[in-house]
Amino acid sequence: MKRILLIAFILAFSIHLNAQLFSSKKTINSSTGNLPSVIDSGKIDNDSFVDIIIGTTYGSTIEWYKNNGNGTFTLQTLVTNSLTGVLGLDLADIDGDNDLDIIASAYFAAKVVWYENDGNGNFSSEKVIATGIGEAGAVKVGRIDNNTTNDVVVASGSAGQVIWFSNNGSGSFTNAQVIGSDGDTPRSIDLADFNNDGTIDVVVGFFTTRNVELYENQGGSSPSFTRNATGSISSGNSNLNEVSFGDVDNDTKLDIIKVNKNGNASWYKKELNGSFTENTLSTSFSSPATARVADYDDDSTNDIIVGYAASGMDALTWYDNSGPESLIDNTQDDINQFTINDFDGDGDLDIATISQQQNDLNWFENLTYASSLSTSELNINAFSVYPNPTKDVLNLKFSYNPADAFEVVVYNVIGKKVMTQTLNPTNAKLDVSHLNKGVYLLNIKDYNTSIKFIKQ
Repeated sequence: MKRILLIAFILAFSIHLNAQLFSSKKTINSSTGNLPSVIDSGKIDNDSFVDIIIGTTYGSTIEWYKNNGNGTFTLQTLVTNSLTGVLGLDLADIDGDNDLDIIASAYFAAKVVWYENDGNGNFSSEKVIATGIGEAGAVKVGRIDNNTTNDVVVASGSAGQVIWFSNNGSGSFTNAQVIGSDGDTPRSIDLADFNNDGTIDVVVGFFTTRNVELYENQGGSSPSFTRNATGSISSGNSNLNEVSFGDVDNDTKLDIIKVNKNGNASWYKKELNGSFTENTLSTSFSSPATARVADYDDDSTNDIIVGYAASGMDALTWYDNSGPESLIDNTQDDINQFTINDFDGDGDLDIATISQQQNDLNWFENLTYASSLSTSELNINAFSVYPNPTKDVLNLKFSYNPADAFEVVVYNVIGKKVMTQTLNPTNAKLDVSHLNKGVYLLNIKDYNTSIKFIKQ
């Protein structure tokens, strides 16, 4: 039975239904709060569908859109309409109750806050993490001090610093601790274990001084950060808008992606001698603003999607691995951020975008697989997993209590075993933070069960 399930999974994921990778634009809301600037996605309420969260700069709103499971989304009660200048947004479990809370920054109010989710998509009033953060901007959440709680990282533009706050597990935070300040006006940050040492590192793009810096986490309960030994990853980047981590060349090692609006998107590979080599993405479009690396066509190689923000209507494009750029859409104005997730539950990664100048929220269906191929077809009722998609930890839930420890095996989409672990039924948590983004199959040995999950 286990072999049959695995073969079925591999066959289903090797059939592409359409050479056109993405659908035309599907509008979710053509009248969001004024100037939507940030977006994220995840399972907000207690169902199996991936929802969308956006924040607006001049509308002062945080809006969540419930996924109805049929390709439509419904705007719910506003999380807030009084957070002035929302320029940072992330979804994570702050209080350890296994649901996604909202973390956001307020540029004009100089603070970073969080909103507690009751598990059903009902959010508390704001809970302050810190105030006095001048020009509070980009926000990311991760386990900085390598314990079991999610910490918060935020960029302070006026201070020229990226700082972090340690979470005690119940939503209370320590005072600010500096990660890096080797430039002016940090615009963008991202978190990942870049050097594969088990700790979360940070990449920062400084807008005014035009440099990209990597800070490596030295570990421990009160970690310090060390700037990359060979200096700046990149310099002289006019209108630097975004930096991020991703495995562009599919060598299982993370690269650094940089997007500056007055140039091209490019990525940096770390060489054996510690230096970084720049690789530029060729394009016929102007003003790239944002990029995301993932395996969009499920061929076991990572691709890149780029959003542009020039004057007038802008392009949304994708690069098939290292191939030429292909147009997805050109009917949106200023695509400064987008989120990727499996919104229709068919096993491939869709796109949700914010069109900043139009106050629009849209999504594009990935046509690699039919939506009829749902996660539930591969599940056995005795077991389930959450959250799915996940960024770091996958929890197993049982309809009954297994008596003994059991072994789980994780396979990628081509059937290669990438992880094996023995779990205790009283604490069945699987750390998948080191896996590349994509779709995986979790096989629970001896129970004839295979469950598909997505690693963000």
